[in-house]
Parts: sequence; structure tokens; C-alpha cells
Amino acid sequence: MQSGFVCDTRLLDYNSGPGAHVFSKTNYQIEPYFHIDNSLSKKRLYNLIKNLKLLEELSIIKVRPAEIDEISLIHEIEYINKIKSLSEVNGGDAGFGTPFSKDAFEIASLGIGGLIDLGEKIYLRELKNGFALIRPPGHHALKNTGYGFCIFNNVAIAAECLKKKYNLSRIAILDWDVHHGNGTEKIFYERNDVLYISIHQQNCYPNNSGFSSDRGLNKGFGYNININVPTQMKPINDIIIFANGAGKYSIDHKLN
Repeated sequence: MQSGFVCDTRLLDYNSGPGAHVFSKTNYQIEPYFHIDNSLSKKRLYNLIKNLKLLEELSIIKVRPAEIDEISLIHEIEYINKIKSLSEVNGGDAGFGTPFSKDAFEIASLGIGGLIDLGEKIYLRELKNGFALIRPPGHHALKNTGYGFCIFNNVAIAAECLKKKYNLSRIAILDWDVHHGNGTEKIFYERNDVLYISIHQQNCYPNNSGFSSDRGLNKGFGYNININVPTQMKPINDIIIFANGAGKYSIDHKLN
């Protein structure tokens, strides 16, 4: 059984627009520069996979536009329509540091559709696991606003689509990133049918987010787990096993 892979040149070519950084002490702006959220690292990874001829061993999942009904399982329809309208012209700002360019809605929709189909094929055991190399990113996005370069919460939408279509009683999301997935946490914070686990650098981004004491609310208490990793850690010598709701896999090497 193969592993699935989602990618498309349209996603890799997505442009968030120019950026200009601000020095926190002086508040002086430097000259415009390419945006922090750019496709360079994703293209590098794709080219590495391609040049190592790993694409030949993967099942390629074609992207397709996500339906509005799918995206609206998580996001408010007014917000979706706003992004769609602005995207058809020149782009705009989704909120909280999330500029986007023309055609951003179409591109984001393609990535979401591919991710949903990948998750479905894994659930139906047509694939053993999978990886989606898609843009724009998603785990900061909230129901009614973008956040931290994220327009739509890709993984939350995919999880909700699978839960609804197959009447799943529970699903787990493992978020392993330097940043805390505040958007995904917020979306599922009061629910006990989604276990959200975030492994992130302690108090990196967003500020004052992702504390280990934030364990969920009401029915969701105990279903939100934040693992804060300090910036300076002593070497550990343990076996670590990870499993997620989309595909089971393990990492059984020792970290040194």
C-alpha cells in the first residue's frame, strides 16, 4: 500500500505579496522585501522529493476546489465570501497579519480539496498514510478571520469533513510546528470529539498562547493538549512514537 502525496505547482506559486519588516525598538521600516510566508522552502522540499525519484513511489492525489459547503463547516460564510470577493480583484487582508494576493481563494480552495481527498483515501485504507504540501498555511486561522498568514484552517476543515461524511465519533490532530496552532485549538476547544495536540516552541507565536494549562473547556476539557518545548533543551535519549488521525506512523530512532 502506497503513501499519498498532495501538491500542485499552483499552490507552490502562491504569492502572499511583498513584506516589510519593522524593527521593534525603533519602529523604522526597512525596504520592501519578499514576504516571510513564501514558497521557497516548499519548492525546495518538492524538488528534493522529485530529484530523489520518490514521486515514483507515491500515489499522487490531484487537487480539486473545495466546496463552499465544506469550507463553511468551520468558517463563517460571511468571512468566506469576503475572501472570495477580494481574491477575485487584487487580494486584501484576511486579518491579523494575513495579506493575500489575487486568486488566493482559488489556490487555498485547491489545497483544501486535495487534503480532504487525501484524508478520505487514508480512512478508506486505499493509502497507508499521506503528506500534503499545500499553501497557504492554516493552523492559525480562526472561524471568522485569518491569522498569522493563514486564511483558512485547512486541517480543521478536512477533519470536520471526514467526521461528517463518515459519522466518526472521534478524530485526533497532532500539530508539530515551531508555532502554536491557536486557530485549531480555538475551533475545537469546547469539543470532546476532536483531540488536539500541539507540540511547539514555548511562547514563540502567538504571544501568550499554547500554555500547558490550556486543556479545553466544558465538554472539551482534557481534549486539548499543549506540549511546550523550551528554546534550550538538554539532550534526550528516548524512543518517541507519534500517531495522527490521518495515518499511523512511528519514529523509533533515538534523539541525541
